[in-house]
Amino acid sequence: MADQRNGWVLIVEDEKEFAETLAQRLGREGFRVQTTSKVSEASTKIKNQRFACILLDIKLEQGSGDQVVAIARMNKTGFNYKTPILIMSGALGKDTLSKIAKEIAGVLIKPFEQEALVTKMKQVIKAAEEAAVAEAVAQEKALREAAEKETNKSDF
Repeated sequence: MADQRNGWVLIVEDEKEFAETLAQRLGREGFRVQTTSKVSEASTKIKNQRFACILLDIKLEQGSGDQVVAIARMNKTGFNYKTPILIMSGALGKDTLSKIAKEIAGVLIKPFEQEALVTKMKQVIKAAEEAAVAEAVAQEKALREAAEKETNKSDF
């Protein structure tokens, strides 16, 4: 069993066998995985747990993947507001894509090789982590500069 150090991944997929196979593959890569096929369950998971990545089908048993995207991006202070979302779909229409394009990290058209998904997922997770570090550094710098200005004001 691989070292479980890569974080949690949420798979939202209505094809149960595909989701299970993908979950096993990601487990071998060191990811911990949760799966669901329902928008309501995905919503609960997204609101209550931080994920490194969300893998999302568009056509679901009860609802649509674009609803899941909206839920993840709804609350700017939520656990998964900036979590990369990869769409995995064989039925992605132009209207849906244009609606969610700015909110997702990429699209894989089914069928695809699992290795392509794993590679893309690792890339978007790394990019999200680097962006978070850069944002934290910028915030820290801004706080230091503000504190220095306050110190300089009180010196006069």
